[in-house]
Amino acid sequence: MRALLFGVLASCAGENDDGAETCTVAVDDGVIEASVDGDAWSADATWTEAGEGVQVVTTTSGGWRLTIAAQQALAAIEVGDLPVTVDLAGDSGFVTAYPESGDASFSSSAGSGSLSFIAMDDGLLSGCFTADTVSADGDVLTLSGGEFVAEGL
Repeated sequence: MRALLFGVLASCAGENDDGAETCTVAVDDGVIEASVDGDAWSADATWTEAGEGVQVVTTTSGGWRLTIAAQQALAAIEVGDLPVTVDLAGDSGFVTAYPESGDASFSSSAGSGSLSFIAMDDGLLSGCFTADTVSADGDVLTLSGGEFVAEGL
């Protein structure tokens, strides 16, 4: 079943019958991939419970580290009520990009973004995301085509 689910090409485009964005992932277990301002990026990814929410964190790789947080998503994920779609620009969640050098971070809280959790299988949480993140100085960092299969801690 997992081979079927994860063995398809990445796609965060398209809609289901309810009009919600759909996605599939094709990355290895414990990996996150995205385009960061048009450049390919990947890192190791883990997830953990954070209160009633879920947090996906990455290692630093290729100059960036990400934290993706989704409030109030844990209950739906635990019971398998998937996909769970989260607005990354509001109270529902956010993604923050931390550069390896420098002290400015970029957050979707001041920008826009969307996250879809699509599967939970043997402690692996998978999903897709896109976001326009903004620094305190107003600089925009675009994360697109993001997909992950994060290992649970």
